Amino acid sequence: MKLCGLLLLIGCSCLVAQDKVSWFDEPVGMKSVIVANGAMWAGAAVDAGSSCGQIEGNGLLAGRDGKFGAKGLGIKIGINGGVTVVTVVVAKKWPRLRRAMVVVNGIVGGAQMGAGISNLVR
Repeated sequence: MKLCGLLLLIGCSCLVAQDKVSWFDEPVGMKSVIVANGAMWAGAAVDAGSSCGQIEGNGLLAGRDGKFGAKGLGIKIGINGGVTVVTVVVAKKWPRLRRAMVVVNGIVGGAQMGAGISNLVR
């Protein structure tokens, strides 16, 4: 897990360190930000759907019986809602950060989709 975090940090640092790369300077529209938010919500839906009624390893999301239920779903919706609001506000206020917001939402959505698929495989 630490290795994945380190590789992600190195990869993001390389993107930021690039100077005047043509693909990075091309503008990204709000439509891309909205699509990336949709991908994040799709990943959250797969993760939540595959976790319902299962024993939850994360104590924050677990109910009194130790299973993922309404409490965990509410927390998951709240966190994803907050990320969506921050992403859209930042993308509207600072258009040059739109590409970063798309990348962040893609990573979060992919991580949640991976967790959901892992739940289904078990």
